[in-house]
Amino acid sequence: MDLMGPKQVESIGGKKYIYVCVDDFSRYTWVEFLREKSDTFEVVKKLILQVQNEKEQHVVRIRSDHGKEFENSKFVDFCADEGISHELSAPITPQQNCVVERKNRTIQEMTHVMIHAKNLPLNFWAETINTAYHIYNRVTLRPGVEMNKDHTDDGTPVNDNWPYNIEHVADGKGVDDACNDSRPIEPANRIQKNHPVDNIIGEIDQGVTIRRKEPMDYRQMVGLIGETCFISKVEPKNIDEARKDEHWINAMQDELL
Repeated sequence: MDLMGPKQVESIGGKKYIYVCVDDFSRYTWVEFLREKSDTFEVVKKLILQVQNEKEQHVVRIRSDHGKEFENSKFVDFCADEGISHELSAPITPQQNCVVERKNRTIQEMTHVMIHAKNLPLNFWAETINTAYHIYNRVTLRPGVEMNKDHTDDGTPVNDNWPYNIEHVADGKGVDDACNDSRPIEPANRIQKNHPVDNIIGEIDQGVTIRRKEPMDYRQMVGLIGETCFISKVEPKNIDEARKDEHWINAMQDELL
């Protein structure tokens, strides 16, 4: 878990901070918006109790940095009462909390793209973050996690607050079996090893060509680049040769001026 902010522009609801929590097994993400840092504990407590009630499973471990919003007496007492191990990353070492740090960067970049692509007001950043992580949870979950359907076969909507069944993942295996699966990764069905010869464009013997069909003369290309960028292709080897080169002296004078 991690906290981003404060944002320079408040959201429509007056929020300035973003709390991000990532499930280490499935990479499912929860995002909450806060007015102040002091609201972090209540949000984390609510989320943990909600997850435990929904899945009838116990949260064993949480991980965060040394931010005072996570490292305080309220968190210590709550973790002690619930039997939760609170892991703290080393100071100034975000690599130890890399999962949520990368997720923060991804969500922020998706948000910036949506705002600039549609010319939205900056105070819509909370809505774009909601959209970003909603898409992320349904597209980029870890392989082996089975998504719940949005609707049952008879069209009745289901509760999709939790994306996977922690007891039964893909292929009907448990969590431990899915994590310890040593089977080789097979390519997707759309990848073909041998293509029909009729579908190949060009001559097979000529190899792969990119854009240019004629062979490229690299010496000519280097010479053209050198002349275009005014780069000297022959440099003097010592000070005596440099003093005899009129162009080299003029170039040094320009540098000194």
